[in-house]
Amino acid sequence: MVDSDVDLSLSAWEHLCDYEKFNAMLNGVTEATVVERLRELAVPFMHRKYGTTGTLEGVDYSSNQPVMSIDCSETFLVKWLKEKAKDNNLELCSVILEEGCKDSEGIWLFKDEVEMIEVGLDCIYACTLTDRWGLMASILCDLAQKSFKRRQPIGGSEDFIQRKGLERLLRNSHSSIPSNSKLTMSPLFLVEDDYSQLSVSGSNNALDNQEERVDIVENLDKRLRLAEGHVEAGRLLTHYQVSKPIGFFLKAHEDQKGVKQLLHLVLSKFGRRQPGRSDNEWATMWRDLQCFQEKAFPFLDTEYMLLEFCRGLLKAGKFSLARNYLKGTASTALAPEKAKKLVIQAALEYFFSASSLDSSEIWKAKECLDLFPSSKQVKAEDDLIDAITVKLPRLGVMVQLQVTMLHL
Repeated sequence: MVDSDVDLSLSAWEHLCDYEKFNAMLNGVTEATVVERLRELAVPFMHRKYGTTGTLEGVDYSSNQPVMSIDCSETFLVKWLKEKAKDNNLELCSVILEEGCKDSEGIWLFKDEVEMIEVGLDCIYACTLTDRWGLMASILCDLAQKSFKRRQPIGGSEDFIQRKGLERLLRNSHSSIPSNSKLTMSPLFLVEDDYSQLSVSGSNNALDNQEERVDIVENLDKRLRLAEGHVEAGRLLTHYQVSKPIGFFLKAHEDQKGVKQLLHLVLSKFGRRQPGRSDNEWATMWRDLQCFQEKAFPFLDTEYMLLEFCRGLLKAGKFSLARNYLKGTASTALAPEKAKKLVIQAALEYFFSASSLDSSEIWKAKECLDLFPSSKQVKAEDDLIDAITVKLPRLGVMVQLQVTMLHL
């Protein structure tokens, strides 16, 4: 019954729990064989177990006939997929999810489209690899198309199609059930437009409440969009050689300091890796920073992102380009006082990194200060640098560059 790599005696087989038997049936499967093994062996076994007992993973659902609660524990297949995803075998998960996304054939794998979307998202976030962004994007695309593509209004927008698609799947599954009742269904998974096996028992059920159903729709929609944004942000981090697994983004808001350090590292690497970067390359970097803020780090305001970008420009010696961005952009305003403070900080960093009075770092510091020539505060710093590097040496007084360190 099982793969040839599994050598079990009948006695040993009988002592396995149902999930262990299900797992054994799938031992050794590959991307090429997993769907066939599921169709011919594992899924029929799963269905039989749900259909001949009132138990799912130790949870009892006793009634006059075998039924499975709509909010029951995860199925064998869902549990198995999550385990494979934790082992970073996302390719295998992708094949099964792709099969589940087929119009009329894939429903045999999952209870419904909601379960399929949820397990698909769980698999993606369980993967810790940082070179599977294309595969993750493909999975998300398949999930979205499955749930939203049918009954599309002619000329309807994508947002409308997606929202109505999810509303349809929940409405079709539950709207025929009276309120104030508990929905149960046969362990044989429901197929669209076939609800003959639904039964009702008295009890409140949140899924029968229209507002709760809308919440589920909106939550799934948000989770899909969020995951798409995380994939895009993850791909960008990898591009900038600061890779993070997709799960990092789910808890990024809990470590804002760490996120800021991460973005600082991105900008630092970008400037150092190729010092002579063009203005177009820096413009692309600014767009990518905006993408990070929008898709992954919305807790960081856009002004902060612009300040850090300008800091990167100043450190890279892109003073002319920095002048433009320090004035703010069409979408992001930058407070003049913050801009001046940033320029002074960058200038002093240049100045104190100089090894001698004729170092090019000193002239970079002066170029930096020239970005705000009319500012009294900036002019005071410029005068200080001029006094230390020009006027005092003319008088025969040599001052160590660290003498004004306390001025920072």
